[in-house]
Formats: sequence, structure tokens, C-alpha cells
Amino acid sequence: MAKIIPITDEAAWLDLRKQYVTSTETASLFGLQMPSLPTAFELYHIKRGTISGEVQANNYMVWGRIFEDAIAEVIKADNPEWRISPMRVFAYNDSRMGSSFDRFMIHPEKGNCLLEIKMTSYREYKEKYIDDGEFIEAPAYYEVQCQHQLEVIDEYEWICLAVAIVDTRQIKYIWRQRDRDFGRSLRERVEWFWNLTEPPAPDLVKDSDLLARMHRAVNTETTYDATDDSEFLIAAMSYKQEGERETKAKEAKQKARSEMILKMGENRNAWCNGYKVTNKSQFRVTEVKGK
Repeated sequence: MAKIIPITDEAAWLDLRKQYVTSTETASLFGLQMPSLPTAFELYHIKRGTISGEVQANNYMVWGRIFEDAIAEVIKADNPEWRISPMRVFAYNDSRMGSSFDRFMIHPEKGNCLLEIKMTSYREYKEKYIDDGEFIEAPAYYEVQCQHQLEVIDEYEWICLAVAIVDTRQIKYIWRQRDRDFGRSLRERVEWFWNLTEPPAPDLVKDSDLLARMHRAVNTETTYDATDDSEFLIAAMSYKQEGERETKAKEAKQKARSEMILKMGENRNAWCNGYKVTNKSQFRVTEVKGK
């Protein structure tokens, strides 16, 4: 049974989040983390207090918070039979899974439900969601988030993931029933995480900046002798060569952009075989199938 704590202020909510693996974090334990959220390696250090887990609010986060209430009102208007209300609580269980929630809903057929609100663009929706007109599959990290919330609250059978596509003024409703086997797997993974005495292996790509910062903070004025370390030599050569390729690729990309802009002149858009080029708020080249 979940333990419920009312959320009285943001500071108290942030402090609670430090003590539990939350619904937005669980996917990290499977290598499925949301963009900009920590990997399992980083999450280990955040929860143990060795690094700060504070996230600076970006424009996407700020706008998301502002629009969430407005989207909830649209959902109410579209579905007057749904009784929707804010859910200002933090819930947790004995496995140290925790979650806060966007909204609570009483549905005429499904009864007590959770409502999770997301905001996206049409382009992002087409890229990240699979929608065949009958069934919608959300990104894996949202699917995990929904099951995590149902596992933590432990008394509702359904959650509705409402995806607001802002630029087309559409809301897609993705209903998910509680999957107890899925929830059990999440619980076991979270328990595994809290029982770790050493951090999981870092992701050598996603954790690269963090590794550099962490080791820079504690390194000494000593030197590692890598004379006989062939792996180190290969990594050093690769870093140097890829850096040079990156510089050349950036220069080539800038040159190509300039060539297209000069040919487009005052035209905002251009079409060629398989590509659409747009120079509006930013310059973009999009591959278009069938053109």
C-alpha cells in the first residue's frame, strides 16, 4: 500500500524526490531515460549525494508547466463526463519507488484513474510515437513512467496519457491498464538499484561529460604512465582524429548551408529530389520520402 504525503511547497517536493526513484527516473535503470535526464550511473551518484541532481529549468520545462493547466482545461471541455482534479501528493512504497502525479480522474467506465499530461509538436509526435490510427505506442520512457505511477499508487487500474500536439491543437489519449508483471519488474529493478554498493557501469557516450567533471574534481598532480597501454593509445588517437573530423564536418555543413541560402535568395522554402529546405526561424533540411 502506498504512503501518501501532501505536497505543500516545491522545496519539500524536491527533497522527497531525492529519497526515492521517481516515475521519470525509472526508465534510466533500463537505459531508456528521457532526453536530458540522468543515466543509471549519474542517478546512482545523485541519489547517494555525491553530485548535485539539480536541473536548471529550460524553456521547454517552463512552458510545459504553464501549459499543463491550460491543457487540463481543454481535456475537461472535450470530455465533460470525466471528473478531473489536481493531485498534489507524493506517493511512495517500501521499494523506495516514488511519484507525484499530474491529475486524478474519475472516469464513467474505468473508475478512479490517473491522468498524465504531455506536450509536444507535430514533428516530434511523428518521430517519437507510433500511431497507426487504431493503437498509439508512446516512447518507452513514457510507457515506463505510466506503469511506475500505477505501481506506486497501487489502487487504480488505469492511467490516461494525454499528449497535446500544440501546433495542430490536437490531444491524443493513450489509455494504459496496470500491468502487474511490468510493475513487479520495475519494483525489482528499483530495489536492485538501492542495494548497489558500487555504481553501475557508465555509458561511455552519455556519461562522458560527467566522468570528466567528476575525475577533474579529485585528480592530483600525478601522471598516468600509459606507455604500455594499447587501449589508452587507441582511445587517444580516436579522440584526436574524431575531433579533426568533427571540425571538418562542421565547416562543410556551414559551407553547404551558405551555398543553399545564396541560391534560395528571398525564398523561404526550397524543394529538391528527396529534401525540403526551410529558412524560417532556423535553417533546416528535412528528408522527404516520395518527393
